[in-house]
Order: sequence, then structure tokens, then C-alpha cells
Amino acid sequence: MCNLRSISATLIALAAFVLPVQAGTISILGIFAGIEITNLTLVGSNYVGTQTGSGTGDLIPLGAYTWTISDDVTIPGPSVTTFTTTNGTFTDTFSGGTLFGTFTGSGTDPTNAVIGIGTFVDVITGGTGAYLGDTGTLTIYGTLVNATGATFGSESGSLTTTPLPSTWLMLLGGLVGLGFFVYRGPKKNAAALAAA
Repeated sequence: MCNLRSISATLIALAAFVLPVQAGTISILGIFAGIEITNLTLVGSNYVGTQTGSGTGDLIPLGAYTWTISDDVTIPGPSVTTFTTTNGTFTDTFSGGTLFGTFTGSGTDPTNAVIGIGTFVDVITGGTGAYLGDTGTLTIYGTLVNATGATFGSESGSLTTTPLPSTWLMLLGGLVGLGFFVYRGPKKNAAALAAA
């Protein structure tokens, strides 16, 4: 009877550790700002080139971060009215780790005062630190001012979280301990009965 109570208490204690760290999906939204540098060359009838950028942002509930990006840009010429981005990569660095991934997007430049007002899809392929193994998707709505390179916008999406390896090791250790406890229990009872 005593062993059953002990086992039940141990299982309840383990559940308290397991439940909060299970994989889950959280909604994220935020704002960002920064500077981008665009280098374009006229190739045939299109302007093509690369774009690099960096800046800061805030994602709720993840918090403040810094970001860096790079991508390839294609703008049909000579009239600059639309653009597309390919081979985009990004890194978002938080105090507890990083998120990184790829992105593509497209937009328009209706006034020629900005290089683009566009929508971009960031596919989060992984992370480091507190975000190790996390994945997700962010939709970015941004504006890039052609004259200054200033960029700003908003973002929303979701992040699928996974437990840290250290958490799995802790849980594994608890389960091994529980198995040892259950294994040793019958032997103690048998010894006690033999002594009686």
C-alpha cells in the first residue's frame, strides 16, 4: 500500500514537469525597423541585385530582438512598379537565443518614393538556445524607403516550440529513477515478509 502511494506521488510529480514543456504552438505578433542596402544592376530589361539589412524589433510574447537579412531582388524595368525577392535568409537574435529561416516576398512601388511596400513570408526553420528546434511561420508587412534605406513594418504568425534537450534529460532521469523505485519495491516487501 505504501509503495502504491509513493508511486502515485512520483507520477504526479513527474506530470508537473512534463506538462509545461510539451511541444506547443504560440501566436506571435510585433513590429520592426531598420536599414537595408540594395545594390541593383540592369540586366536585360530587369533590375536585379542583392539586398542586406539589419535592425531591431519586438515580438510578443518573445520580446525584443535584433534582425539581419539578405536576399536577391528582381525589379522589372525600366518602370519600377513591382518587385520580388528570392533566396532570402534571416536571423532574429533574442536574449535567450536565436530564430532563423528563409523568406520570399513580393510588393509594389506605386509612388517611386519607396522601393517597395510588400508582403514577405518567413519560414522559421530552427533556432538556438531557448529556441532550439523551434519552427514556425511569420508574415511580414513592410515598407522600404528608397532614399534612405529605412525599413519598417509589422509581423504576425506562429511558433511551434519544443522542449530543450536538458529538459528531456531531466525527464529521462526521473523515469529511470521511477523504474528503479518500482523494481526495488517488491524485493523490500519480500524481505520484510521473510523476516516475519
